[in-house]
Amino acid sequence: MRKRGYTLEQVSEVLRGKGLDITERTLRNYLQQRKRPVKKAPVIQEPPPRRPKSQVMVIQTSINLEIRYEGGVMAKPIYLIGGRKGGVGKSIVSMALVDYLHELGTDVLLIDSDTSNPDVGRAYQDSVETKLLDLDVNDGWITLINSCADRPDKTVVINGAARDGHGVRKYGQMLNDSLPELKRRLATLWVINRQRDSLEMLEDFMAEISQSAVHILRNGYFGETEKFELYNHSELRKRIEGRGGKSVTFPDLGDRVSDAIYSESMSIAGAMKELPIGNRAELVRWRGEIRKTLDELIKRVVIDKNNKTGKP
Repeated sequence: MRKRGYTLEQVSEVLRGKGLDITERTLRNYLQQRKRPVKKAPVIQEPPPRRPKSQVMVIQTSINLEIRYEGGVMAKPIYLIGGRKGGVGKSIVSMALVDYLHELGTDVLLIDSDTSNPDVGRAYQDSVETKLLDLDVNDGWITLINSCADRPDKTVVINGAARDGHGVRKYGQMLNDSLPELKRRLATLWVINRQRDSLEMLEDFMAEISQSAVHILRNGYFGETEKFELYNHSELRKRIEGRGGKSVTFPDLGDRVSDAIYSESMSIAGAMKELPIGNRAELVRWRGEIRKTLDELIKRVVIDKNNKTGKP
């Protein structure tokens, strides 16, 4: 074994000549140590931050309105059924939405702002938590916002009154500004007939409550989808759908069935038990169509670490 052209014995002799008592064996052990790879200290990497166990991830589709925030507690959405005119079909849409959510097992807080004729509130007061609020005055908006804050686990459905234009113009900004603190999102389901004023009123509403997602329900009572030509070919439709809104046609319910529901102040689930078999057959058909229509607007998937599906 050589080191720079010298044998170990020669190197040992040179070192001893300089007064260093180093044997050939000691040199051999030293050189063998030099050939061994040096062990590097292990690099300790910081583990990636963990998602809190209660936190969930939300995959959104359409008006998927549940939102994620720190701690993973989910704030339920607010649905406002608007139309700002009588006879356009807001009440039946509100009842259909409450029935749809209730069938999914979703806890609902129903706000009926039609204080002069609270058909929806009367029909559902025994099956869901219901409040009758006058949204023409600021006290009604204060109670609405406080109720949304007190019940974060409940989806809020607001049945708008025909006369709500004044109240929304004057006080709607209160709800608009409160949404971030409520940790909720607002979606408006705007019900239209085939007349121009339905669209003009919507233009005003969109300016008054700018934080709301807006979706159009063409009420099938007034005709098939293609008959809503004024809206179908409008710039307003392009603007709404360009912002992610949906335009759907709300299925028409047979007059005999809808008249019985209103006259008896029945919920849709109650009508399924009380009405004659023929009426119930029509209600079953309509309910199925409603489910498909609202699935387009409301369906979303909530996934947590265990891949469990959440409710609206």
